[in-house]
Amino acid sequence: MRIAIQLYFILTDFPTFRKLSYRIYKKEKKSVEQQTSFLSI
Repeated sequence: MRIAIQLYFILTDFPTFRKLSYRIYKKEKKSVEQQTSFLSI
C-alpha cells in the first residue's frame, strides 16, 4: 500500500497535481518515512 503511494507521487509529479499530492503527503509523511527507512535496511 505504501509503495503504491510512493509510485503515485512519482506518476503524478506534475505542477497541477503537486498541491493536492502535497496535502496527502503531509498526512502520509510519517508512514512514508517509516516505509523508506524499512526499504533502505
